[in-house]
Amino acid sequence: MKILPEILKLGKTIRGKIRDSGDPNLIAIEAVAGNLDNGLVVIPTRPNYIYARGKGGVPYEVLNTHGTIPLNHSIQIGNTVSDKRTLRVLKVHNVFAQKVEGYLDKHGADHSYGGKDPVAVWLGQYMLWKAEPSLTDAFTLNVYRGAFLADTGENLPASVEEVDFTSHIPGTGCIWALLELLPDGTLNIVDGVDVGFRQNLTRADIPAKTTGALQLYAVALYSSQTRITVSAMWTDLFDLRFSDTGSGGGTGGTTWGSITGLLSDQVDLQAALDAKEDEANKATDLSSNDNTHYPTTAAVKTALDSAVGELEDAITLEQEVELLKIKISKINLFLQLIFEKNPQTLITYDEAISNLLYLYDE
Repeated sequence: MKILPEILKLGKTIRGKIRDSGDPNLIAIEAVAGNLDNGLVVIPTRPNYIYARGKGGVPYEVLNTHGTIPLNHSIQIGNTVSDKRTLRVLKVHNVFAQKVEGYLDKHGADHSYGGKDPVAVWLGQYMLWKAEPSLTDAFTLNVYRGAFLADTGENLPASVEEVDFTSHIPGTGCIWALLELLPDGTLNIVDGVDVGFRQNLTRADIPAKTTGALQLYAVALYSSQTRITVSAMWTDLFDLRFSDTGSGGGTGGTTWGSITGLLSDQVDLQAALDAKEDEANKATDLSSNDNTHYPTTAAVKTALDSAVGELEDAITLEQEVELLKIKISKINLFLQLIFEKNPQTLITYDEAISNLLYLYDE
């Protein structure tokens, strides 16, 4: 079996480190936790033991007294002078604080961020839907498709698709050919207008995309062209992945009055507009008695103010009527005193009128 030679090799390595080390108390080699064959870290049949992989990738069984260790975590394994027979976990690395040592030359840091000669990286190299000219077909682009959910509900996997522009090359003149991604996941080409010469092409000449599509690239095609070229000195590709303009022109935005297409195609906008009330249904008063017109807030306030005023007038009138009823009751009582209770009492006309006025004023 292969495992035995690897174990013997590991033992030889450790013995060599013990012999060469200036520290007699600790000998260690770098390893990672876990067995890739079964995906396990802890050995089910050996309590407190885990799998650890050395440089050869073969798993060893080592004693672990450091608690739970994740799969593929960086560790040190070895044996101590006091216990040379037991292969154990000596240290669990803090991988976030551990310095990563790569295979770059010593001057590699000079080309990193903060170095004296940093190498710039173009974001477009790492974005999805990157396109580059084919090495074998002069007018074919290799498009590195990303995973895409089509409007049909189908999940389209990432792949490389060849798109041939040969049939779109004009017989004379020069055009932009827009490469776009349709909602169903299909790559489509839209031809622009002829501008005569390559140097005449501007962003404004990029043709409008299909409704609902995503713009990927504008490709310069012209009659004297020998192949689609992308180099440090010359490029026939204009990358549109960074900003989707929505209606062509390639300017990164649209202007009111220049938006093309049908409003009904903008389903969400059309639904929002349909939910609004028509201007013709506005009512400035409450005179119309129907279920079509909707009064303005001013009309409602005017009607409410009028109703409140009428109500206040009605309350005042009702109070006056009640007061009048009380006074009439007093007059009736006075008359009863004169004609019923004391029929023999005689008073003059002036006295009667004076008493009535007194009661009314009360």
